Amino acid sequence: MQALRARPGIVLAFALGLLGLASVAAQANDLVTPDRPAAMPTVHLADVPRPIPAIFPMPRPRLIPVTLAPSRSLVPAPRPAFRPQHVAAAAPARTAAPFVVVAAPAAAGLPRVVGHGGARRIWCVTYVNTVTSFNIQGDAHQWWSLAANRYARGPEPAAGAVLAFRSTRGMPLGHVALVAKVVSPREVLVNQANWVRNTVTADTRVVDVSPRNDWSQVRVENLDGTFGGVYPTYGFIYDQAAHGQG
Repeated sequence: MQALRARPGIVLAFALGLLGLASVAAQANDLVTPDRPAAMPTVHLADVPRPIPAIFPMPRPRLIPVTLAPSRSLVPAPRPAFRPQHVAAAAPARTAAPFVVVAAPAAAGLPRVVGHGGARRIWCVTYVNTVTSFNIQGDAHQWWSLAANRYARGPEPAAGAVLAFRSTRGMPLGHVALVAKVVSPREVLVNQANWVRNTVTADTRVVDVSPRNDWSQVRVENLDGTFGGVYPTYGFIYDQAAHGQG
């Protein structure tokens, strides 16, 4: 022991040698000892994948017939009988009369006042163009010439024709009157405007006083039943459509 104490370096070297031998022995043991199983990891059930179920078509349900009890609500209601309705044909539209219609009483056989122009004067040509199918523009004394080649003209009175008056000193624009009725070959009833100023009269008598009985001169009845002076006329202008003449 004394010898070891005297030489501490020898002791240290010895110890280190022992440690080296132990390390070599351990390494040799690892070479000949089979591997030990490693520690098993912790597995949670939620992490385990579940098997995918097989995909098969779902079976169709069986069709079970159902018999319904008869019900009135399922029976269609009978159709109503078709009844054609007769609708009256609409009257043709007419131009509004450019005068105020009145119903003034009159004695039997006398001319009747049936309208007046009001604030706007009613002229004879405007009246005839409004209540008939004639369409002649111009003063009354021009109607005879303007009607040439458009409407038939002649000396014979006819219902619906226009009696055209010539221009005179007292009546420079002439006059036109609508024949409402033929009383005789020498007398007619006319409807007219502005023979009495700004007034529409009906059933006024006009008589032929011409020497030849050709309606070249006439006299017109006044509202009181008397007749005025003699007026020259051209004759009658006939409705083209009514007589089928050019």
